[in-house]
Amino acid sequence: MNNRSIAWSTTCTAWCALLLYLALTPAPPQIEGPFGWDKLLHAAAMGITALIATQMFTSCGRSSSILLGIVAASLFGGVIELLQGALTTTRQAEFADFFADIVGAFTAGSIYYVARHPLKKHVASLLFAILLLPAVAFASESGDVSFSGEIGAGLRRLGNESAALAKTPFQIENGNYLITLGVVGAVGLTYIFDRDIRARVQANRGATLDKAADAGNLAGDPFIHLGLSALVYGGGMAAGSQRWKETGEMMGEALILADASTFLIKEATGRGRPNATTAKGDFRPFGFRRDYDSFPSMHAASSFALASVLAATSESIAMKTLYYSAATFVGFARLHTNKHWASDVVLGAALGELCGRVVTGYHASGAKLALAPQAYENGAGLALVGRW
Repeated sequence: MNNRSIAWSTTCTAWCALLLYLALTPAPPQIEGPFGWDKLLHAAAMGITALIATQMFTSCGRSSSILLGIVAASLFGGVIELLQGALTTTRQAEFADFFADIVGAFTAGSIYYVARHPLKKHVASLLFAILLLPAVAFASESGDVSFSGEIGAGLRRLGNESAALAKTPFQIENGNYLITLGVVGAVGLTYIFDRDIRARVQANRGATLDKAADAGNLAGDPFIHLGLSALVYGGGMAAGSQRWKETGEMMGEALILADASTFLIKEATGRGRPNATTAKGDFRPFGFRRDYDSFPSMHAASSFALASVLAATSESIAMKTLYYSAATFVGFARLHTNKHWASDVVLGAALGELCGRVVTGYHASGAKLALAPQAYENGAGLALVGRW
C-alpha cells in the first residue's frame, strides 16, 4: 500500500468514525426546510463519504472506483440506520434517511464523474443528479415506511434473484440451456470477427455519428440508470403508487445484478479495450488495470437490463420497440467510440436481458397467496390473503 492509499484510508476511517459518533449520540433539534434539512444533511454526509471512498479505490480504475465509492457510502449509510435502531433510544432507523444517503452518494459520484470528463459531453449527468434532490424532499415526508422492512425485503429479493440468476441459464426442463448455448455461440462467432467489425465501424466514423454516439454513451451510463431507478422508486413511494414503487424496485434490482455480475466478469477476464490494445485476445485476468476491463460491456448490460424491465411493464409494442432500440444504440455507441469489441457488447446485452427477465419473473411469480393472522369476534385464526 503506497502513501497515497494510506492517507486516504486514514481519512476515510476518521470521517466514518466521526459520522458514527454523531449518528449514535442524541439527536439535535430538527431544522425545518423546504427540502427536509435532516435529509439534506444525510445526503451531504454520504456524498462526502462516497468521494473519500472513491479515492481509496483509484487503483481499480476510474469507473470502478466511482462505483465502489457509491456502493460503499450507501452501505455505510444503511449500517448507520440499523445501528441507530438497535443501539439508541433517541434515534430510529428511517428508510427516508437511507434513501437520502443513496441519493447523496449517487449525486456526489455523478458530479465527480462529470468533473473527470469534458463537460460538454456529460453535463446531463450533473443536471440529472440535481433533479434527484426533489426525491429527497418527497422521501422525507414518507414517515410511514419501515426502514428495516424495506431493506430486509429488498435484500431477500436480491438474494433469491441472485440464486435464480445463477441457475436460470443452465435449466434443462424449460430449455434455457439451449438459449445459453446460443448466446455462447453468438459471442464466440462475434469474437472471431471482432477485429473486422471494429475496422468497419471505425472506417465509417463522421462528425454526425460521433455526436450521436456521445449521446448514446451518455444514455447508457450505468450511473444514470441507477439514479433513474432511485427516482422512480422514491417518486412511487412518495406518491403512494405501488405500481411505480415496484417498477423502481425491479429497475434497481435488475441493474444491481447486471452491474455486479458484469463487474465480476470484467475483472476476472481482464480483457484489453480496443483503444488500449490492437489484440482482441489480450486478456490479463484479475489484473485490475485501467482499460483492461472490456469484457463484457457494462453500458450494454445496464441498458438491456433496464429495457427488459421497462418492456415487461408496458403493453405497448411501440414502447417495447423503443426501449430495445435505445439499448441497441447504446451498444453501437460503445463500438463507434472504440470502447468495446463487438463480442463485449453481445455478452453484455445478453447478460442484461437475463437479469431483467430474472427480476421481472421473480416479481411476477412472487407470493400471491399467503397466510395472515386474523382477529375475529370470538377468537383468532388464519386467513388466506391474495395479491393480483
